Amino acid sequence: MAFCDSSVDPNDVNSITVVHNWPGTSGNATKEKVPSEIAYGNFKDGETELWGGSIPPNAARHVWLKLRLDEATQREELGLFDQLSHHIEILDIENQDPCDDNPPDPPGKQPVDMITDYLRGVNSHVLRVLNQRHTPSLLRSMAFEVVVTVPAVWSDRAKDLTFKAVTRAGFGEHEFQISMVAEPEAAAIYVMKDLGMGVRGGGIQVRDIATPKWRCY
Repeated sequence: MAFCDSSVDPNDVNSITVVHNWPGTSGNATKEKVPSEIAYGNFKDGETELWGGSIPPNAARHVWLKLRLDEATQREELGLFDQLSHHIEILDIENQDPCDDNPPDPPGKQPVDMITDYLRGVNSHVLRVLNQRHTPSLLRSMAFEVVVTVPAVWSDRAKDLTFKAVTRAGFGEHEFQISMVAEPEAAAIYVMKDLGMGVRGGGIQVRDIATPKWRCY
């Protein structure tokens, strides 16, 4: 999760702030990524659901939820796992669904609902980070745009469910617009801006191409 202020030059990748201080006791709590996991139950302080690094080590957690939004993609992922298992002997994952290790779904909860719960916790934390940088009154005056990256192979159904989860998760009292972009497209845009604005300045120009260098031995 990262954010930037559009009043700053949006082409300057250095204006992007990546969230590092994720809540929890795990080693991931101060890293750029937070585990995409959620657990339901009766936890201390009356909590009924915990997410990311705040989940206790012995708690039953729900993982791989994204794959359950798109069954076709899940089968493709499992096919890659199956191919990998034939090359690495220590892996015994042939015909194994990674979602099989999940506990039973909570009553009335579909995968999109659990993803919504997870994102609601993520969004609440990001708002706390934003409130430390800006005053609440200033934040209320801002327009929020949430950009969500999705796999390039995502089906329309999976995109729709992702859109619903993000919408339902909300962003506190703030209204927001949602944009979706494919993960490889987002990575390509970042690289192009990084080369253009970095120490090499103007590293990519219109009509530039990558020229391979061949060597024969």
